Amino acid sequence: HPNATLQLARLAMAAAEWTRAQQLLSSLAAARPTDFDVLLLLGQAAGRAGHAARAREVLEGALRLRPDDARGLFEAGLANAASGDYPRAVFLLA
Repeated sequence: HPNATLQLARLAMAAAEWTRAQQLLSSLAAARPTDFDVLLLLGQAAGRAGHAARAREVLEGALRLRPDDARGLFEAGLANAASGDYPRAVFLLA
């Protein structure tokens, strides 16, 4: 059930179990590819798990859905900085 999976992912994130959260959210994102909140959480989990390129990819996708979302811009900026794309990070965080 998608809502149960989302709750499990949130619990994993709260416990700093980033890899587990990323796994749960990846399956959820495959089923709900236009769900901004799922993509945002997946990007956060991927970034915290040390997968900067994956975080960047997911968060840039989330921004295509909501280009002006402050949380999305912030997280995408962090992911771009972690990936070494400093000009894009500055653009997103400015």
